Amino acid sequence: SFHQTRHNSGRSLGVRVIISPRQISEATEARRRRTHGELCSRAPPRGHRGRLRPRRSRRGRAHLPLRLLRRRLRHGHRYVRSTVMVGNGSMHACVKRVWNYMYMWYVYAGRLAGGADTIMGLTAVALAHAMVVAVMVSAGLHVSGGHINPAVTLSLAAGGHITLFRSALYVLAQLLGSSLACLLLAFLAGSAATMPVHALSAGVSAPQGVLWEAVLTFSLTFTVYATVVDPRRSVGNLGPLLVGLVVGANVLAGGPFSGACMNPARSFGPALVSGIWACQWVYWVGPMIGGLLAGLVYDGLFMVRPGHQQLPSEGTAF
Repeated sequence: SFHQTRHNSGRSLGVRVIISPRQISEATEARRRRTHGELCSRAPPRGHRGRLRPRRSRRGRAHLPLRLLRRRLRHGHRYVRSTVMVGNGSMHACVKRVWNYMYMWYVYAGRLAGGADTIMGLTAVALAHAMVVAVMVSAGLHVSGGHINPAVTLSLAAGGHITLFRSALYVLAQLLGSSLACLLLAFLAGSAATMPVHALSAGVSAPQGVLWEAVLTFSLTFTVYATVVDPRRSVGNLGPLLVGLVVGANVLAGGPFSGACMNPARSFGPALVSGIWACQWVYWVGPMIGGLLAGLVYDGLFMVRPGHQQLPSEGTAF
């Protein structure tokens, strides 16, 4: 209870006014309703085209109409944020399409010249892959992550590094860029029959091809995690170059056996243009298995989670 003593001419009259908390809350509610009714009944003066500024209570809080408007705006920002995220993801997907288009253009333009079956030709193809991958990843890394491989993209999505929605947009953009590049190359070459398609070498079975692609993609994705994704990386900005070198080394090692695709988008575009789908599933299953395994291994064994303190790298006496 609230006790108040009134004084008159320095003498205490002994009068106590007792107000219960319930009476205080009822008086506050009645005052709020009265001020709300006055606010709603107010009309703008004649000749005034603008809106009256809402009145505020003594505590500084806006009255009910303005509070409701703020509440709706507070909850409505979710839809605005979703729209912005969709637009941002679409823009990044367009960037992916451009990067993958340029990547497929340089890679298959070199293979159209022929000579990939010889040692010198295989070395030239490996160097072309290394340089193109390094340049394309470096060019797109600060824009949208430099994704040009669906296997790596889905591996990062499985590890929670990017959202599933964005990874789906990336994969669609990669496949579209590969298809457009191969269509243009087929038009310039004069025939789609000259488009080189990934195929297993003689004596290599489909399970062996899947294993080859899984191993090669595992090494590629593991390098991406270690040199680009991991925040503890000690190579600075050399991650894209190291990824390109791994791609070139894998082409030299696995090219004579399975073609060293390591990228489902690389096999999808030529197969779509030429109409040759033989063993196409090998170049999807193998890279997906290798990419997912590499992501699980690195995330589970080597990636430092937030809140964990890294052990000292120098020798320490225990």
